[in-house]
Amino acid sequence: MFDKVRGEINSDPKLGRKMAIYGGIGALIAIPLPIVGPVIGAVIGTSIAYARRTKS
Repeated sequence: MFDKVRGEINSDPKLGRKMAIYGGIGALIAIPLPIVGPVIGAVIGTSIAYARRTKS
């Protein structure tokens, strides 16, 4: 599963950039939650970017 995701990111640089941006936004939004908030926010943000990869 991880190899498939890694392959898709390597083949489409825009996807990797979107995942980084969405991860950063998710981490910023989740800052008020102590300790694990930014980590969970980043994971959710990158998951949203990955899920939306075919729409753009």
